Amino acid sequence: VGQHHPPALRLERAAADLFGLAPQGLPDTRRWLDHGRWGVSHPLAARPGGPAAASSYRFLPAEGESLHQIPVGPVHAGIIEPGHFRFTASGETVVRLEE
Repeated sequence: VGQHHPPALRLERAAADLFGLAPQGLPDTRRWLDHGRWGVSHPLAARPGGPAAASSYRFLPAEGESLHQIPVGPVHAGIIEPGHFRFTASGETVVRLEE
């Protein structure tokens, strides 16, 4: 679905983390929710597995002339947990936001 409707990409990554599903043609196979700190892998699967090994999160590179990657965080917005995100900009135009 994500190949034809990009907003579905994050949901497909979440389904892979929670259920162990492997969406076909998923361009970004990095973990979305499971960062190797859960006690099991794929906790909502019919048969959850053992804990997943923690791996470093690889941010997408800023490739192209006059593109700059700006890291922001950790930030805390009151009632939610701290987070970190990066965005790629060309001047004042945000080209990509990576959460």
